[in-house]
Amino acid sequence: MNQQNLADFIWSVADAVRGDFKQSALASVVVISSVNGLIDGRTRTAEADIAVLLGEVTA
Repeated sequence: MNQQNLADFIWSVADAVRGDFKQSALASVVVISSVNGLIDGRTRTAEADIAVLLGEVTA
């Protein structure tokens, strides 16, 4: 998938979501999704750090 096709797909998803939500509700959905993404990224980093520490302790 090239970059233009990916951009078109992302915009089509955004247009579909925008149709289902009022303008005021859309902002809260975007914020919640962004926060969930940030939390998920930090959790995965913490899990990797813990796995390294446990590997060092048990080895």
